[in-house]
Amino acid sequence: GGGGRRPSRAEPEEASMLIEALPEGLSYVPEREMYALFNVAAQQVGHDEQSAAVLTRCAVNMYSLGCAYHPSVVQRVLGVLEPGVVAKERWAVILSMVINRELPKLRGTCLPITSTAVPSA
Repeated sequence: GGGGRRPSRAEPEEASMLIEALPEGLSYVPEREMYALFNVAAQQVGHDEQSAAVLTRCAVNMYSLGCAYHPSVVQRVLGVLEPGVVAKERWAVILSMVINRELPKLRGTCLPITSTAVPSA
């Protein structure tokens, strides 16, 4: 008889993409909002308008399309995200999880996408 365990053929990063639900309180942010939020954050940590714009495009490409970049670019993007992740801002947490391959890219997920805009009272 067999040992009961079937061999795992999926690569580790592929296996992590088979996620069916997001952690409590997390959801994807629409692409345009991610662009705007990251751009502001990049400028807040000291990037000028031009370098913020370039880094924002890279970040959104990673988020939406799963693009790969040189490790130095990834480090700069994660550096922009750090304050937001520490503050548990949803957009920053979700982007860092996608970059770290803990979650699938935006395009191709069926998981919920929710605006960060809070309806005003």
